[in-house]
Amino acid sequence: MLPHHGLTTSESTRNLSLSRKLDIARTFYRTVVGAVLPSSAAPSPHIAEIGGALMPDHSPHANLKHQVSEVFSCSEYHKCLGLQAGPYQLFSLFISAVPNHSMRAISQRTLQALLREKQHNVMR
Repeated sequence: MLPHHGLTTSESTRNLSLSRKLDIARTFYRTVVGAVLPSSAAPSPHIAEIGGALMPDHSPHANLKHQVSEVFSCSEYHKCLGLQAGPYQLFSLFISAVPNHSMRAISQRTLQALLREKQHNVMR
């Protein structure tokens, strides 16, 4: 058995405990929100109060001329995807066997379904 991020080679995302899955998702969220994707929540985990003003507590990874709408991370055991659609964000965790294009399509359809449901509930 070779340990890797607390996992053995016989373990996969399917066998991870709920607390481990939450830890992976939380780590991904903290890595990308503020640094790559804008924060949609207040307060952001990457905002600090400095001299009475709220300031980012880090430098962005890249200075981009456009806003990022998708970000993903792949490891041997899992994949994470973050989507931005207007003020809404969706963060997904997948097993590593899921192809990137499927991961993206599933996440986009899920976000669209959630937004349709939200719109439907608002109109009732």
